[in-house]
Amino acid sequence: MTILLMLFGTTDQTSPLSIIFNLLFFGLIFVSMFYGQRLQAWKASKEIESALEKLKNWREESKQTLLTDFKKFAKEKETDKDLMLKLENFMTFVTIGPVNLDPYGIVPKFDHIIDVRDNRYEDEVIKLAPNADEIKRQNLENLLEATMAVDYVYRLVKHYLILGKKSKSMLLLMQIAMQLTLIMAMAKSYYNAVKAFSEGSPIGDALGPMVVGSLVRDINGEKEVEAVDIAKHTIYQEFEFEGRTV
Repeated sequence: MTILLMLFGTTDQTSPLSIIFNLLFFGLIFVSMFYGQRLQAWKASKEIESALEKLKNWREESKQTLLTDFKKFAKEKETDKDLMLKLENFMTFVTIGPVNLDPYGIVPKFDHIIDVRDNRYEDEVIKLAPNADEIKRQNLENLLEATMAVDYVYRLVKHYLILGKKSKSMLLLMQIAMQLTLIMAMAKSYYNAVKAFSEGSPIGDALGPMVVGSLVRDINGEKEVEAVDIAKHTIYQEFEFEGRTV
């Protein structure tokens, strides 16, 4: 306090300027004691709202990309409004895993649920995009999942923001605010995946089969190599390379 007064050219504790600084100092202490948590909660909520606005834009862009791609293979009489309504209805679809308190037999249960989930996605894409071939349907499935992921992150952050405001919980708001960097990075990866799936670009595990397919074509040239189906979406090919069977 004395240093501040010296900067203004006075050290007299009874001067009007000194009294004003003292009042301001004790006023700040009072505010921090009784309203400090509210100020922190307000700051956290503003940070979340700013991030939520960006998530909303990503969500809307992803939904528009989803609608545009599905529209190419939808029924001719299907309007954009009706198609978007059906897509939004399916975007609320969730998969609930089995109870894992008892680990016995949990793997077959997960296997069954994943199969049912995959079949549900396939059936929905076939129904909404009946004119798409198998490759396009797989891209549309992945596009739908990525859009659902962006939508889920947006809904989750919005839910906790509303819950934190209603309950006036500073801790809840600050927990979300402190994790925003990770949440936004995750949402951005899903948002970028939407673009990749829309363009049909290889992503993640799709790069491996693409490299192997290129290897088979480069080695065998125009010679056709028989592809044998050994599992769902899995083929087996055999050819000779440098005196070895690959």
